[in-house]
Amino acid sequence: MALETDLDEIDWVVVDVETTGLHPDSGDRICEIGAVKYDNMRIKEIGQFQSLINPDRAMPTVATQINGIHDDMLRTAPTAGGILSDFCAFAGDSVLAAYNARFDLSFIQMELNRARLPLLALPVVDVLWMARRLLPGLRRYKLAYVAHEIGVKDHNAHRAMGDVLATGHLLKDFLPKLKAQGINTVGELMRRQGQ
Repeated sequence: MALETDLDEIDWVVVDVETTGLHPDSGDRICEIGAVKYDNMRIKEIGQFQSLINPDRAMPTVATQINGIHDDMLRTAPTAGGILSDFCAFAGDSVLAAYNARFDLSFIQMELNRARLPLLALPVVDVLWMARRLLPGLRRYKLAYVAHEIGVKDHNAHRAMGDVLATGHLLKDFLPKLKAQGINTVGELMRRQGQ
């Protein structure tokens, strides 16, 4: 997909991961991934991808308290390698979008590296950056707070699919506003985000 493709003509894959902690380079792992593929600017859902992932380590209590995922749920879950291979096939040549994209993508890339699979080479945009640009002055920019501010109800926070669906709502709201500011292509959006 060319970076100068118009935002109106892009298939998006919104992705979110839940993890055992905050630091993939210190051994924290993915324990759940969720993604939804949307058909360009209409943000019409055309597919979902979701799986728990066995992180090959015990779930820390603090992580379980945040996301509700515990060891019993993960014991028979598949490991990251096969699931992420399937996720990459699902994503195809779409543009990835995530809320605080650096966090999610750092975990995905680390798990792909561990499994000796090719790293993702897709364009990535950060919906958190969009929120800060388009909704200046909010008291905070946590996903649940921003989603509530634009009217998203019943957001199942800190589970991958709940966060993906909330992020998809934000993306649908934000894309026309970015175009109104003269950001018309993925390349322009990535440049504005400092990528």
